[in-house]
Amino acid sequence: MSEDKQVIDPEKERARVRHKIREMREMKLRGLYDGDEHVFWRDIQAFQEQLDALQPVENETIANSAAMLLDIQGAWQHATQEEKRELAQMLFLEVNCDLEEKRVTWVKPRSSFEVLFQIMDSGIENDGDHWIIK
Repeated sequence: MSEDKQVIDPEKERARVRHKIREMREMKLRGLYDGDEHVFWRDIQAFQEQLDALQPVENETIANSAAMLLDIQGAWQHATQEEKRELAQMLFLEVNCDLEEKRVTWVKPRSSFEVLFQIMDSGIENDGDHWIIK
């Protein structure tokens, strides 16, 4: 291996990206994104995708994703509409709804939650890009 190539330590890189996300959330709480929420969410999504790419899919990842999902389920009951929107954005890249039937028809989860959809045995199927909800 040549000396010009840097080897990135995945754990350090994950810590760096998580730190950036925390900094951005603090700035949002201080009002620095008022009127520019779309910029905040775009940047958060980009950092989350970096984290997702750094995360190996292992049993530990499955356990962590499941634990986070259970935490979100508990928080959902007490969340405001804005907080529910933020929670949904943490879980999904895209969601499609049938407004006439008032139901979600398909979702595209973030990669850290994709593994949970893969191990589910009923109620959903993958069309290659989205998870169709039956």
